[in-house]
Amino acid sequence: MDLASPIILNRICVSNIIYLYTQDQADSQVSSNPRTAFPYAVVMVSLMNADSELRDLILGYFYIQCPYLLPYYPAKQPEQSTEDYFG
Repeated sequence: MDLASPIILNRICVSNIIYLYTQDQADSQVSSNPRTAFPYAVVMVSLMNADSELRDLILGYFYIQCPYLLPYYPAKQPEQSTEDYFG
C-alpha cells in the first residue's frame, strides 16, 4: 500500500473527517443529554465494524483521549514480593 497515493490520502482524510464530525456531534449532544450516549456509541461501533482503517483511526483517537484504555501490565520485579505486586 503506497501511502503517497492520492486515493489513499483522500480515503484517510475522509475517514478522519467522518470521525471528527461524529465525535464532535456526540460530545455536544451527550453533554446536554446523557441519554443520547448509547445511540452515538452504536454508530461508532457500526463504523468500526464496517471499515478496518476507520476502526484503527477511531481507536487511535480513543487511546489519545484516554490512555487507560490500553492494557498495561507491569512486570513483577525480582525483589518484589507477590503481595506488593498484586496489592
